[in-house]
Amino acid sequence: MPQKTLTSNTGVEMPAVGLGVFQTPPDITTAAVEDAFRLGYRQIDAPAAYPNERAVGEGIYRSGTKEFGQRK
Repeated sequence: MPQKTLTSNTGVEMPAVGLGVFQTPPDITTAAVEDAFRLGYRQIDAPAAYPNERAVGEGIYRSGTKEFGQRK
């Protein structure tokens, strides 16, 4: 799925649309991220200040997206 991208002031190209997961419960975060990745999203707004990194990672893993490698 082709995505529109933006270029940051440091020259990094990134997706123009992402998913925010601020204050979402872990089960909802995991499901939302899983669905988003299956639909082609590749940007998740999940800074360390949001205590849901584990749920985001689980959603990416469950999506079956191969470009992020295998869980060890």
